[in-house]
Amino acid sequence: MGKASSGKKVARAAATGGGARTSRGGTAGPWKWYVVIALVAALGVVLLIASRSERQEEISAIGPPRPGDHWHVAYGIHVCGAFQPALQEERDPQGIHTHTAEGGGDGIIHIHPFTTQASGENATLGKFADAAGLGLEDGSLTLPDGDVYEDGEECHGQESVLRVKYDDEIFTENLRDINFTADRGQLTIFFGPPDAEIPPPPSAPNLDNLSDVPPEEQQNAPIQIPSEPEGSPPPAEGEPPPPEGEPEPEENTEPTGTEPTAAP
Repeated sequence: MGKASSGKKVARAAATGGGARTSRGGTAGPWKWYVVIALVAALGVVLLIASRSERQEEISAIGPPRPGDHWHVAYGIHVCGAFQPALQEERDPQGIHTHTAEGGGDGIIHIHPFTTQASGENATLGKFADAAGLGLEDGSLTLPDGDVYEDGEECHGQESVLRVKYDDEIFTENLRDINFTADRGQLTIFFGPPDAEIPPPPSAPNLDNLSDVPPEEQQNAPIQIPSEPEGSPPPAEGEPPPPEGEPEPEENTEPTGTEPTAAP
């Protein structure tokens, strides 16, 4: 077959869109391509579902807190007899951070992991310390202002050490690995005499008055600590005072200086 004949066949194929001829001389549409595309799309959906299911199984296999959980732990930093101001650094690379309220930090560790790197056993005090700008190692505490306190130094003439109390347990080693295990915990980082009692964090009341919003919106959100009223508020101007105790006896309407007359 000559080149001219082959060229004519190519031209005819191009004119018909490359489709195969039918018995009636027509051409079949590119249905095979549609079938391939549909199969590829279906395979993609199946792989996506399988990947999501596998991801959910991985998260379920991790202990709490898991991505989607939101826990809170009240914390305080007690150094040489006094609690330090609450931390105010709001960096949040993995979902364990604190908030800055009007006038200072809220004294709460907010735990809502973004990934498995901050979930389960990975939800640790060390993750919080790094996010909040606190230097924490076994036997050494570095505050955000640069002050360093190390085991063996003295507080008010007494040799002191670094300890951490989390709920009812006291730690002196592996401080960065302390694992957050429950919502509404209380934690105190304490540098002082080894036999001194570790007080609870002063921010514990904030656990009953949380107002969480995303960190970028938390800058000006006030943290209010409920307190007991010291007494009844004074009445507003123009309002009668509230009743107090028993009602006062009615005044004697009899004229003064007269004695009641006995019946005859």
